Amino acid sequence: MNKKTIMVHPLMSGNPYIRILYDSMDEYDFEGFYSSRLGFLFNGARVLHIHWMDDFISGGVVKGFLRMIRLLGVASVIRLRGGLVIWTLHNSVSYTHNRRNRVYARWLGYFLQVIVNYIIVHSDYQREHIKKRFRKKAVTVLHHNYLSDIALHFQPDIHNDNDSSVLYFGMISEYKGVDRLVDAYNQSQRRRKLEVCGFCEPSYGEYLIQSDSSRSISFDFDWFSDEQLYQKIIGAGVIVLPHVSITNSGSLYLALSLRKTVIIRRSRLVEETLQKWPTLAQAIHAFDDDDQLRQLLDGVEVTQNTACFDSFIQDTSIEKVRQSYLRLYKQGGN
Repeated sequence: MNKKTIMVHPLMSGNPYIRILYDSMDEYDFEGFYSSRLGFLFNGARVLHIHWMDDFISGGVVKGFLRMIRLLGVASVIRLRGGLVIWTLHNSVSYTHNRRNRVYARWLGYFLQVIVNYIIVHSDYQREHIKKRFRKKAVTVLHHNYLSDIALHFQPDIHNDNDSSVLYFGMISEYKGVDRLVDAYNQSQRRRKLEVCGFCEPSYGEYLIQSDSSRSISFDFDWFSDEQLYQKIIGAGVIVLPHVSITNSGSLYLALSLRKTVIIRRSRLVEETLQKWPTLAQAIHAFDDDDQLRQLLDGVEVTQNTACFDSFIQDTSIEKVRQSYLRLYKQGGN
């Protein structure tokens, strides 16, 4: 049977989200295809699914601009041939340090919303925001959990009750609030050891190290394999996510996938997560300001009732999320 091809652009290294989502597509009427080139236009692709924008806008001024134009041209061709163009807006906040890239991202988003059939978001409140901002049909598809991938490396029900450490992981940048976490930890009783790990721009990393007046924080500014990252999370007692401004958090979903107690800044994302899965209130501890963050670093207890994660894990299984995408892909024509 001839399968419709999903052009997924880009396949980001260091983020397992897309790989987990598309690894089993050959079991259905679709197959994934990843490329940064234009050759896919000649292989009968019927669906173009755009995820993160970094590959489209990175490089020098000319290179980034040409990549942006190329993507818009490819999307236009797919639409003209009767195919489907989908854009998953994983996070409305740009996390790039480069000001020019942020400008490119805004312009690219403006033109994409004219071309795409659907904009996918991961929360209902973000969907309402997008509908007002772009006047485009927005669809909520939950962010999948990571258990299918974790199970490739560890037992899927693994849980570590070690209460001796706090871990921040993920992209390290100012909007993630890591500098404020360092300040709060320095002012805390330092009951647990804090580890900060993930990729970080050198200048910001140096600033964080100098800000650690206690000299008791472990910094590891590097890329980690999925297995290494999972192992770090499993070994931590508490996960802390002090993001200042977010509309989605794969880090939160990864921590909850491993049934971890989480300290996180209160946001619409957190409120909606707790509304969907009320039992997670036993594991998610939200704070409003830096003083509350310090208090939680000192006093939060590791969740012992691992059953409180069950409904979340069931609702965010990769199979359920994949089926949501497939229902959209089937509109991509023959």
